[in-house]
Amino acid sequence: TWKLANVASHNAMKAAGYREKMKFVGPSVVIPGPTSSSAPKSAYMWLEWCVEEIDETIDIYSAHAYWRPSSLTQDFTEYFYDRFYNPCKKIIESTGKPLWCDEFNVSENYSAISEKRKDPLHATQLACAYLRHMVAGIQASPIWYLVDIKWPNEIKSSGDGWFEGI
Repeated sequence: TWKLANVASHNAMKAAGYREKMKFVGPSVVIPGPTSSSAPKSAYMWLEWCVEEIDETIDIYSAHAYWRPSSLTQDFTEYFYDRFYNPCKKIIESTGKPLWCDEFNVSENYSAISEKRKDPLHATQLACAYLRHMVAGIQASPIWYLVDIKWPNEIKSSGDGWFEGI
């Protein structure tokens, strides 16, 4: 099971003297956006389970947030706090460990994501999302986003970027 593998990895690295040199991030739960048909309850339950069962193996708690507004002019502050930040932070609060938003995006429709990224409001929404993370004290990784789009010295670009992979 996932628990056994996680605990075994933690214990083996600890025994070898490597555990204090590395940070384990997890469980990377996906918190669905407000327009999603998926309820976030199962994601919260998974996060609660990790706190109760394997907290000693996790250094930084993480979650993904994907928000699909009906329009890119829509403010998603309420979603961010009510459905993502506040519930996740409350669940992990007793651990004293940080919350990291390890993946997020704002798009109206995943099937048209490349087209939507040409909309200047998409970049504005992403910038606002980073600001919300900073104000809330959540770690977020713009580096992950850039590395995912284009690895330095690659000969090809991902179709996921704005201009030549960036």
